[in-house]
Amino acid sequence: QDDWYFMSQKEKEIFEGKLDFTEEQIKQYDAKWTERKRYCDSLHIKLYWVIAPMKHNVYADKLPFNVYKGHGKSRVQRLKEQLNKEVASIVIDPLQTLLSAKDSMKLYYKLDDHWNNRAGFLVSNLLIEKLKTDFPQLQTVSYDEYKWVDTTYYRGFHRDVLGINSLHERELYPIPKEANWYEAPKTGYPPIVEFPYPTEYEKRFVNTKPTNKLKILFIRDSFGDLLMPFVNSRFSECQYIFDSWHYGMNKNIVENFKPDIIVFLGLETHLEHILKYN
Repeated sequence: QDDWYFMSQKEKEIFEGKLDFTEEQIKQYDAKWTERKRYCDSLHIKLYWVIAPMKHNVYADKLPFNVYKGHGKSRVQRLKEQLNKEVASIVIDPLQTLLSAKDSMKLYYKLDDHWNNRAGFLVSNLLIEKLKTDFPQLQTVSYDEYKWVDTTYYRGFHRDVLGINSLHERELYPIPKEANWYEAPKTGYPPIVEFPYPTEYEKRFVNTKPTNKLKILFIRDSFGDLLMPFVNSRFSECQYIFDSWHYGMNKNIVENFKPDIIVFLGLETHLEHILKYN
């Protein structure tokens, strides 16, 4: 509806409740994240897990009438409720934040399956608010810190599939009014073999005017790109690892970088990869 495009196949089946987690899978998630949290605790690192919602769950009103949401709770809701308290405390689910804002601002691309910069702004602040419990020196990001430039985007996954070059959409692109960070040279970790975007495997940013000494490590997928313009300004150093949708613990990187905070950020579509590859 209204020129919004969506993924089918797995995403559609998740939305329809056909790929809910089994009790055994939930136990495996519980064990995996308990193990990870205790490893991070042993290094005095705070651990968080951000589950990026599928576009379907935010813009369900734009789906075709013949696509029905599954009855009962979503698999992410069930997962959060059935994890033990130690693990449930690290989960950040932005869905309600995005649902509350979607009528006042566009939060996903119409021609792509990713959230956009305004969603990145909201989720960055949601993350920072969570972190402030342990790091009260952090400050949330103000919308007015950026010049939001109205831009025409001639790209997107669905646009590429459709093959219609004239398709485009309008988006607001954030430019910091005061640039206080820069992209630093990569540490040089070798990308995972056959990862299709090797130049994206590692990104590192250093703050030129840090207000704290905090270092943060993101183990992320492409949804993390939209947080970078906002998160980079709030930490002394940020490192982002895109490990081919494995969402692994990457202990060699953790122990070399020595972050204060680790954030796993991945699309809910790929939650199974945490068990499959680890």
